[in-house]
Amino acid sequence: MSPKWQSGRPLPRWHRASALTVAVGVGAAVSFGRLLLATSCGGFCDALAPLRAPAACRRCSGASPTAAATPTAAAAVGRHAFGDRGLAYFDVYEKGQFLELLNRARDSGEERSMGDEEKIQRQISFLELQPLVERPAESPRLVGTWQLAFGGVGRALQIEPAKALLKDKAYAGARVESVTLEILDAVSSRTTISLAKPDGNVEIIAQESAFKTNSKADILDEAAGFRRYLKLKYLDEDLLVLQGRGPAEVYQRV
Repeated sequence: MSPKWQSGRPLPRWHRASALTVAVGVGAAVSFGRLLLATSCGGFCDALAPLRAPAACRRCSGASPTAAATPTAAAAVGRHAFGDRGLAYFDVYEKGQFLELLNRARDSGEERSMGDEEKIQRQISFLELQPLVERPAESPRLVGTWQLAFGGVGRALQIEPAKALLKDKAYAGARVESVTLEILDAVSSRTTISLAKPDGNVEIIAQESAFKTNSKADILDEAAGFRRYLKLKYLDEDLLVLQGRGPAEVYQRV
């Protein structure tokens, strides 16, 4: 017969060890959560302002919760890295710093480092927490020319339409040099992809399409061209974040 544990009797050693493990794990999670709230600001404050007092963030003490939650508040991201010594650092990026990070590889002519790509990806997650303008697919702010700055960690500029082109034998070995999205008006767009071929020539492929949206006006559904179905995740005067079948894509206005 299996033993019956009655009130007042000590727990067996394995049971005490399991309980201690659970307690330590919960304590560590709570401590990390408190550290996260106390040392980060910007994007964390914007996203969490409705859930906590502004004084909870040491860097933003004195800011009102309303001001922290507005779309005009500086977008930021806290990034943590774990190494041999545990929690190593927090980096906070204001919008200007984030734009500089996006442009660093382009301006230097060097390939973007994996560390920078991870920082950008983390920033995207917090941009998506910001309140989106109402009916963004119909917003005048969307109209204009946007250049792809980030297509995902480890993907360079190889978004889905570009990847489809690279499967063509005519573009074997080519490299995606640039991707430009033009929102011509409230119902049409043009996507232009520049491919640098191994022979040194650059081929430009442009496709136009009318698009429709959904009842919330947060979808761009292309009827022709590359026939993409894109959800608008973030939009301001300088940045546009779209989500298709692959990772989120960051565009800058040009």
